[in-house]
Amino acid sequence: MGTFIAFLLFLKSPYFGQLQLWAQKHTVLYVVLLLSIKIAGIIWPPIPGGTLTLASAPLIGWKQAYIIDLIGSTVGSSAAYVLGKKYGEAFIRRIISSEAVEEMKKFKIVKGKEPETIFMLRMTVGQSASELLAYGAGFLKLKYKTFFLSTTIAHAVLGIPMYYLTETWVHTKSWIPALFIAIILLPILIKFRTRYFE
Repeated sequence: MGTFIAFLLFLKSPYFGQLQLWAQKHTVLYVVLLLSIKIAGIIWPPIPGGTLTLASAPLIGWKQAYIIDLIGSTVGSSAAYVLGKKYGEAFIRRIISSEAVEEMKKFKIVKGKEPETIFMLRMTVGQSASELLAYGAGFLKLKYKTFFLSTTIAHAVLGIPMYYLTETWVHTKSWIPALFIAIILLPILIKFRTRYFE
């Protein structure tokens, strides 16, 4: 959250236009850096990879920024899944924190409804905890196919509107589209959050 607030303040500074020109001129380098940070941010959550890709929507276009985020999420989450499955709880405690592991244990994976459960957890836990979900899915020995499909669909459902609205807000400064979507989605997300958490 702090990183995103800093980004909003940065939008009003004269450096935003300079960065936008640089990103457009050195697109390949910018994309490589952004993708690398996104992947690293999932494997080690303190790195704000998700926030930076979202903040890049007005710089390189929301579609391009979203695709980078999707690819980075897929690669990073797959790596976290494998690490969680192979090395277990002790490794997760070392690389993230003991508090994060306790948060992971609050996930209620409903037997027989794993795809739905993973989908709704990804929708409701937020960006930082979504990385933890990748480790947790591996640690809990969920099928990778189930994890991959559910998180990818949830990523699109949440990500596409977020990236579109971020770019739209930067250019129009209007909160109306975001408020409209929030009014529709927020009650649904709150309901399902209580269903899948202890």
